[in-house]
Amino acid sequence: MSASSRSHPESVTFSDTILEFSSDTSSGSTSSAPSRKTVLFDFEPGGLGSETEWISINDGIMGGRSRGMASRADGHLVFSGEISLENGGGFSSIRTGRYRANLDGAKGVGMRVRGDGKCYQFRLYTHAFHEGTQIGYTASFETEKGSWSEIVLPLGHFEPRFRGRTLAGPEMDPARIEGFGLLLADKQEGAFRIEVDWIARID
Repeated sequence: MSASSRSHPESVTFSDTILEFSSDTSSGSTSSAPSRKTVLFDFEPGGLGSETEWISINDGIMGGRSRGMASRADGHLVFSGEISLENGGGFSSIRTGRYRANLDGAKGVGMRVRGDGKCYQFRLYTHAFHEGTQIGYTASFETEKGSWSEIVLPLGHFEPRFRGRTLAGPEMDPARIEGFGLLLADKQEGAFRIEVDWIARID
């Protein structure tokens, strides 16, 4: 599927090479059993999820100087900016504003992305809080610089994280998703950019 001509029916079948779920806890996944996707965001003007705002949350909240933002271009979500390690900083993130999704029974979350060779985190938010802040359930994925790739993150790979550390719980409730997000915290100074073509529920 090219980036310039895309069709997003409600549900389509992935090729076997994209979906092969395994017990490996590394990012992405691969099953010989065909799976299906239901697109939640396609980032086209007036398209699926187009009414949902994406907001930036950077390390400035902790005194850092990294910057990052969400924008839309050519039917894609763009997360871009620059990481700075000054003042103990080193992360940038974006997340949805008001949003609700039910992923109960899903195998995972899928995306088509074009990155810069960096390792990003995809985040799911629920009603769960820790110390008054919403917990981010996190799974990491690698990108290939300048190349489009389709990523599948099994729900079982998402871990509860808070301010850079993994929590013992609670387990994620996939029926009560209240937000999606992307985060970069690789402690490498410099510019970054990732484009997202679509985000989908994988069954």
